[in-house]
Amino acid sequence: MQNIVKWAVALILGVFLIAIGGMKLAGMAHIFQFIEAKATLNGLPLAGFFHPQINYFVGVLEVLAGIMIIAPVSRLAGGLLGAGVIAGALAFHLAAFVGLDYLGIATPTGFAEGAAPPWELSDFAPADPAAYSPMLFIIACVMFVLAVANLALSRKA
Repeated sequence: MQNIVKWAVALILGVFLIAIGGMKLAGMAHIFQFIEAKATLNGLPLAGFFHPQINYFVGVLEVLAGIMIIAPVSRLAGGLLGAGVIAGALAFHLAAFVGLDYLGIATPTGFAEGAAPPWELSDFAPADPAAYSPMLFIIACVMFVLAVANLALSRKA
């Protein structure tokens, strides 16, 4: 039974990391553009570095961690990498210098019509609070719990 749980946790976490990392590598994830716009607004140095450089770097780390988690021989190392990446995502959701809205956990659900770089806050979902969702934060929390469970299940007896 423990083997089934171990595989289920590894597959869910691994597939999630590969999918979300693939979205970043394909340019389909808008969160880094949002972080860049908020960081610029708050005067953070190197704010323009978040997209696309950090976007691609994090995407590669997520895909690599996902593959490593699925492969039993590298599951523990992949789990450490995956937990680190997810912890970083949680930290950015809560970071005051980025200043994410809605108690620090809600992000826009997409781009406003006609949005293009350089990014500004008006390029994202409308100012209507209903256009912001805590779903990314909730997913990151759930995946972090799975990452910790994966580490616990993968440790040597």
